[in-house]
Amino acid sequence: MMQMEIKHLAHASYRVSDMDQSIEFYTEGLGLKEIFRIYAEELMEINLRMNHLNSRQERMLLEKMEEHRQETAIVYLEITGHEFIELFAGSKDLEFCRPDQRQNGLLHLALEVDDIKKAREEMIKKGIRVTSEINYGPDNTWQFWLEDPDGNEIELMEYTQDSMQMNGGSGNKQMAAGASGV
Repeated sequence: MMQMEIKHLAHASYRVSDMDQSIEFYTEGLGLKEIFRIYAEELMEINLRMNHLNSRQERMLLEKMEEHRQETAIVYLEITGHEFIELFAGSKDLEFCRPDQRQNGLLHLALEVDDIKKAREEMIKKGIRVTSEINYGPDNTWQFWLEDPDGNEIELMEYTQDSMQMNGGSGNKQMAAGASGV
């Protein structure tokens, strides 16, 4: 059996306390380029679709949806053509963050793989704790999640022809059930 190949560090994901200040730091300070944004409305739809919320969190999210739907939830900044920094708005910016998402700092690492199905099968066979099915993410990539021995989250992802990372943020937003290919 051929072993899974990790192609790149796809992104490092940080929750930030002040989105505008962080964007300024990474773009003006470090010279990174903002590629795209995902707005709260899109992220809420994904969280609801992927059942990442318990019923109390879901009620709270739906209550806050109207007043926050156009706020920036995630910003992608390009390091190189395949490597990014992903900034998530912190609780200062978005009141409806899940309680487990209110800390600022590193959230997860994402690794790009060449075949998402094979990667997930291999992780399961190796006894690695896989914590999700393969899902079509809000950035139009295939992804699934696992944890390292300390419980740190790692996202394995496969870019698609519509991945916003590969199209400068102008992906074909198929985000829901109509997305197929895996």
